[in-house]
Amino acid sequence: MSASRLVLIGPSGVGKTLLGTRLAMRLNRTLFDVDQDVEERAGVDISWIFDKEGEAGFRVREHAALQRGLMLAGGVVIATGAGIVTTPACYQLLAAPGHRVIYLAASVALLYRRLQRSSNRPMLGDAQGASRRQKIEQILAARAPLYEQLADYRIDCDNQSINQLLNTITKYA
Repeated sequence: MSASRLVLIGPSGVGKTLLGTRLAMRLNRTLFDVDQDVEERAGVDISWIFDKEGEAGFRVREHAALQRGLMLAGGVVIATGAGIVTTPACYQLLAAPGHRVIYLAASVALLYRRLQRSSNRPMLGDAQGASRRQKIEQILAARAPLYEQLADYRIDCDNQSINQLLNTITKYA
């Protein structure tokens, strides 16, 4: 049975936007990227929002974006931000019936490789090197249980190509 909404959750750097884009094309669905919606409506990037409004201000915008995405008619793939599960109202929206939640899991080593030079991840701040890796470990340790509880399916992204991941996710769509 196909879910009308397929929601991708997981840590920063796991590939939710990339996989969401390719998955939407493969399934002939609309892609709704929560972070992209926030940026487009605000007219600024997420780092600016964090800087000026703090995490709380961003989370309010993120919740409104998630509501918009969940209200879309027809089949949709929703790529969420990594911290969306930390907001109780967002968690409740995602836990409600009517969509399938896929947790894209990855090791700290993979996430660190992908994020070590990224400059647009506000939750990592200006941490570099070993302290950046520690920050990734801390964030993942806090959020992984929430991802696990919320997900209908967990997919390990380590050692899998994009096509392998797409094939696996498509089975659950």
